[in-house]
Amino acid sequence: MDVKEAINYLRYGGINMTSAALRSALRKNIIVGLPKENEKGNWFIPESSLRDYILQKTKSPIVGYNLGKEEERGNFRRKLITYDLGRNDFSTFLLQTMLENDYHFLVSNFTNGYNHFYIRYDQGNNIIHLIDDLFFGGTSAINWSTGYFIEDILFKIHGEKDHELTEKTVLLIYTCAERPYGGITYVGYNSAAKQFDFGVGRERAKEFINKEFLKRAENNREEGF
Repeated sequence: MDVKEAINYLRYGGINMTSAALRSALRKNIIVGLPKENEKGNWFIPESSLRDYILQKTKSPIVGYNLGKEEERGNFRRKLITYDLGRNDFSTFLLQTMLENDYHFLVSNFTNGYNHFYIRYDQGNNIIHLIDDLFFGGTSAINWSTGYFIEDILFKIHGEKDHELTEKTVLLIYTCAERPYGGITYVGYNSAAKQFDFGVGRERAKEFINKEFLKRAENNREEGF
């Protein structure tokens, strides 16, 4: 922040300070900042430095709460993913929830927009549970169900490509729709054909079926997930 922005931030925290007083506090290192090169009298002041100063000067829990809320808003804006729904290129995003091994999976659609899937990763048994409620329309997960889905999800989780792990992993797609379309589709690696295919890995994976996802899959699409 510059001096003007810092004064406004301090005012937000309940502290009124003139520009001269702020510059004096900066020179005395009471508030930590850096002089801007080639800009006499101006400074760069980190938000964290101003926040620490405000918290030292106030005993109000409300001020601390408001500062924390404002910081989280800034973090949200900086990390926000923007996506042009009219783009034709292919992109995927894997966003972890507050729960361990739970994710939202966003995939560019074949036309416009994106698909939203919910994933639970069973790392111990090398199974990816993916629920497709069809609520948002677009391309169903079954039409995407090639080895690329498995490889992309594992790469985003582990941060590296592991072909052996990819080939050992089975993808279970729980489709929420009216019968006969609702149910589970298995996708795994067929080592004989050297490709991913439907039904592969079913015998191994069926004992680890996610009952919560299965219950959703047996309901109709209007319920959603």
